[in-house]
Amino acid sequence: MVQLLRLVAFVASLAAVVHAVPVDNPDDHSVPNSQEEYEAEEAAFKTMSLEQRLEKHANHKIYKPEGTVKCMRECLESTPGYPILTATYGEACKNNETTRALENWLEGEVHSCIEAKREAKKKQDKLSPNYAPSLDLFFTKVDDMCTYIQQDFQDMDYMPMDTWE
Repeated sequence: MVQLLRLVAFVASLAAVVHAVPVDNPDDHSVPNSQEEYEAEEAAFKTMSLEQRLEKHANHKIYKPEGTVKCMRECLESTPGYPILTATYGEACKNNETTRALENWLEGEVHSCIEAKREAKKKQDKLSPNYAPSLDLFFTKVDDMCTYIQQDFQDMDYMPMDTWE
């Protein structure tokens, strides 16, 4: 019985990870259809200044509520301290200070909110999935995108996915 409960908890935590990250509308971002298009887009991005790259991502939302698990969505939307509903990569990745403000908010207040909700469910004797991996994945996606936008393109190894899919 204990093993069954552990299996159920494990599956629930995996489901939380899979469904926790926001999903962008693929129509919001251009996705290269061929290797040639990919290489052309990559070459164009390499020649852009930081300001041009930030402008390119000025409408690229960091978070969209659709497709985000309830607990994480509630904490992201109800925790004061950062305008997550309107935040874009163009704003958040502008410099280390703006990126750090988002990271501190996610690691601090939002993480605390998620942990408080998890503890409350534990006290109600309910199985409570661990949403920390979901928040970590969200944080990693934001960090990767900001690193990509801000990097020096002398040695660009990869182009990160521009969507949450």
